[in-house]
Amino acid sequence: MPPARFDVVDRWIGSLPEDEQATVLAGIDGGPSFASIAPELGQPLSSFRSEALADRYRTLSVLGSGGMGIVELAEDRVLGRQ
Repeated sequence: MPPARFDVVDRWIGSLPEDEQATVLAGIDGGPSFASIAPELGQPLSSFRSEALADRYRTLSVLGSGGMGIVELAEDRVLGRQ
């Protein structure tokens, strides 16, 4: 990452409340992973799908998944392409 981007990240972290700063910094420093607190968050993020996009896109298949989420192959119904 270019050095200028570190400044942007530092400013963003600095704008967070102290407890959120601690959570973010613990994750960066190799502290408890976000996966370990996922059960505390309740509903999985994959279930949060945008209703605004539901009419435009149709999921065709799952390409992959991991700690950051699920990547899906989708059809754009407006443009008629994947």
